[in-house]
Amino acid sequence: MATECESLRKQYAEQLDNLHLIKERIAGYVAPNDVPLQLHKDRRACETELARLKAEIERECRTPDPRPRPRPQPKHTLIVDPMYQEPESYPTITAALAAAVPGDRIVIQSGTYTESLTITQDGLELIGTGDVEDVVIEASDSPVLIFAATSGLIKNITLRQIADPPVAQPHGTHESHWYAALEIAQGNPQISECMITSQSGACVLIHDRANPRLSSNIMEGGQCGVLFHSGGRGRLDDNQIRNHTTDGVVVSTRATPTLRYNRIYDNGVAGVVFLEHGRGMLHQNDIYQNAADGVQILQSSNPTLRENRIYGNQGHGVLINAAGQGTLEANEIFANEQAGMLVRSGSTPTVRENKINRNHAEAIRIEAKGGGTYIRNDLRENGGGAWRVDRSSKPLIKREQNRRN
Repeated sequence: MATECESLRKQYAEQLDNLHLIKERIAGYVAPNDVPLQLHKDRRACETELARLKAEIERECRTPDPRPRPRPQPKHTLIVDPMYQEPESYPTITAALAAAVPGDRIVIQSGTYTESLTITQDGLELIGTGDVEDVVIEASDSPVLIFAATSGLIKNITLRQIADPPVAQPHGTHESHWYAALEIAQGNPQISECMITSQSGACVLIHDRANPRLSSNIMEGGQCGVLFHSGGRGRLDDNQIRNHTTDGVVVSTRATPTLRYNRIYDNGVAGVVFLEHGRGMLHQNDIYQNAADGVQILQSSNPTLRENRIYGNQGHGVLINAAGQGTLEANEIFANEQAGMLVRSGSTPTVRENKINRNHAEAIRIEAKGGGTYIRNDLRENGGGAWRVDRSSKPLIKREQNRRN
């Protein structure tokens, strides 16, 4: 054990030295935008390895605690079964929630439940049995489920808002009579393996600094897929967000989510829209076959897009307008019906090391006093050539080492 601990500490010290060297190299660049992407990747890899080694040292090399650890108490399980086939079951989810205490698990048997639910107790788990389509919760005059606790789990359930739809508005407009299927008003719940739809609003509404994690869900057939606003946060991993009347995902009013490994496609307007100072991260998503642009960055929004595939959209791959900013690194933007990127109206993105190819118009079009920095991008094989820059924009852009032939 002593030899193993010594080896782990030696590896940790070596990685720490490597991190110091990388940071020194990064500090040697005058402008942050000039730092090669590989250096950022090396820094992140080094930090990840340090975190792993630290956790292993703490696990393997600490002094054993002589005190016995208390066993975790099993969760108290409540059964919802309108047929009363289970003993001591509840006929409705509302009744089970009323009887539950923080930390309870509520297991829901197959059926369609016409209920509007609000979760205010911490740590509750709502879990459907069977396939996801076997347990359906639906409502017509309110959200299906409002989450207003600190933590909890919702898993393997279909949430369906069935109100008559109002006239569709772009960007997930949130007005009266627009009801989300799932509204997350606070806390950090986990939502996984659910089917979520809303005829009358966003499938999922996240606001006021709520910080949920949504993984392996399908959001489809809503007016909008996921709407973040008023500082909403959260992480979306490995979801399908598809077939909405307007946009797939809308990030507005200083919201800062992280979207990773999602498929966002076949939406009636754009795939992902940032507006009103929206921020956040898109990482390794597939954004494709949307009726307008793949990604729109509008109204002073400033997200980071890294290693996404943005393709086959009917508009531009990426539209940046109305003083939009953003950092785009190592994305593949291809086979879109218009330009790979359109930048206009005071927008100033940083665009580096992307592959922008086989778009039907230009790789990058800049107009109406658009600006920005464009470094080491591959701009070959586009129908309209590599660039189209109007006279008002030429003094506002910086171009270096881009490949056009």
